Amino acid sequence: EQQHYFNCPFQLGMGSADKPSEADYYVLEDVAPGDIVIAATDGVWDNMYEEDIVRVIREYPMEPRLVADEIASISQLHGRNPLYRS
Repeated sequence: EQQHYFNCPFQLGMGSADKPSEADYYVLEDVAPGDIVIAATDGVWDNMYEEDIVRVIREYPMEPRLVADEIASISQLHGRNPLYRS
């Protein structure tokens, strides 16, 4: 995770000095047919635990659109809940 300091991640957008060229670069060499890769922003990772994401994937095998919709819905629900511990 790239951040300037705790709770201050790199940002792209207006008013930010961060540049895409400064971002981490990843090459996924070990990805095989049938593997599942979840690419998400901190809006998901800050509001869902890994085991919850795995549960959603298992709930909707072979249904990437349903997985994406469910992850988005749950992370939004958790993000709006001031009592949810994330």
